[in-house]
Amino acid sequence: MASDRNTDSNADARLARLTRLDPATATPAVELIDAALGFVGEDSTYGKLWLPWARYAYRAARQLHHAGYDRVVAATRTYAETLRGEGHRQHAIGIWQELLGLRGQPADPADIEDRIALAADLHAVGRCGQAIREVGDALTRARNQHSLQLDLVIRCTVVYLAMLTACRRGSEAARVRAGLPDVYQPGRPRYQLLVTDYLPGLEEHSDVCAARLDALIDHAPAAPPGQRRTVLARLTTDMNPGHCYGSPCEGDLS
Repeated sequence: MASDRNTDSNADARLARLTRLDPATATPAVELIDAALGFVGEDSTYGKLWLPWARYAYRAARQLHHAGYDRVVAATRTYAETLRGEGHRQHAIGIWQELLGLRGQPADPADIEDRIALAADLHAVGRCGQAIREVGDALTRARNQHSLQLDLVIRCTVVYLAMLTACRRGSEAARVRAGLPDVYQPGRPRYQLLVTDYLPGLEEHSDVCAARLDALIDHAPAAPPGQRRTVLARLTTDMNPGHCYGSPCEGDLS
């Protein structure tokens, strides 16, 4: 019981400290990084402070030479997860890529989870080919390095299948689907649960899917040499006003 009271007391003290400070101007400090990492994602009452404190932890961990590898990894992952949770998928992509570049143990199962997260954010902004290659690579790594962790292999396979299906790559999807146990087949509750968890908003993917853009540009006026990417970006913006694709639109977040 005393331990529970101490835990509650520590959480209260942490909350009081973080709500009193401005994360944009707070001095980098290991104890403050740890407090921020413990705070982000906990009490949704203070959800508006999650991203500022996740950003603080991410920046501060890189500024302090003695922060330590594990702390830098934790801060980077927390920032990426918070960005994605608040809808900044394009910006989250760069942070996931930084995280994968940081990792000194690519055989760690966490590396697979981070690759799935990167693929999901790439897919969400219409970078479908890159997303499918990334999750396909994650699945290959999971099979080769973690074959005994069936749940990890299944998660990769479900996300891979859902992306292929959303992008209308039917023949590839059929091959991937053949490797799934019956209880994880499309239409089953476990399949849908994983898709909802890893690919929220998938039902709206057709709005940004590269397959749709390719179809549109085929019917658009011929683009000058070297201008296909520019035309694609313009078409995407016209199709989805208010969204940013192809370049960061949260540049002030980093």
